[in-house]
Amino acid sequence: MLGTLLVGIVATFSSFYTHSPTAPIAPSAVGSGAAIIQGQAYTGITNFSSSQPKDFTLTGTSGQPVSLSDFRGKFTIIYFGYINCPDICQATMLNFKQIRQLLGEKADQVNLTFISVDPQRDTPQVIGDYIAKFDPAIIGLAGDLAVFDMIKNNYDLEFLQVPVEGSPSQTEYLISHTSDLFLVDKDGNLTARYLTGIDPQSTATDLLQRIANNSYQ
Repeated sequence: MLGTLLVGIVATFSSFYTHSPTAPIAPSAVGSGAAIIQGQAYTGITNFSSSQPKDFTLTGTSGQPVSLSDFRGKFTIIYFGYINCPDICQATMLNFKQIRQLLGEKADQVNLTFISVDPQRDTPQVIGDYIAKFDPAIIGLAGDLAVFDMIKNNYDLEFLQVPVEGSPSQTEYLISHTSDLFLVDKDGNLTARYLTGIDPQSTATDLLQRIANNSYQ
């Protein structure tokens, strides 16, 4: 009986890890290349000293090229996810909608950006249809493995395909992926990381303070 219980616990933990966001990452593990500001209290927000990540170009939902540098002049939150994600990605899109509502008249000063890490299945049109269900103001970009390889160290980006047990199809899989939010400031500097699980109110409050202070830290 004890053996059966242990097997059940292990199976539950394995399922949770595959389907759930990554756990909050200690500052020493962040691979952004940005220097972390020391002595900050834990708030679900990791602040960095200003550091510009590599520029990249991906495909928008209308098929147009979109570069990170196109977002200069506004704060930009970047989230890496995928359409067939069963849990955290949908929750994040709902959080994006709430964040925009909480920002009020300041919402137009923040880009909320969804980047798919599933280029095999997530075409620009599929992404466009997906984000329209949550908030059409969200910017959707199709992924590119070559681009991800170039920028992965900037965002501590990791993702891994996990086959669905018992499925013979090669298109049936889940993706274990980095699920934090990354904040790029008006000058294109990677300035903060909102850790998985932070609530929309805390995120919006932080953004409003940065907008008010024109702060990049």
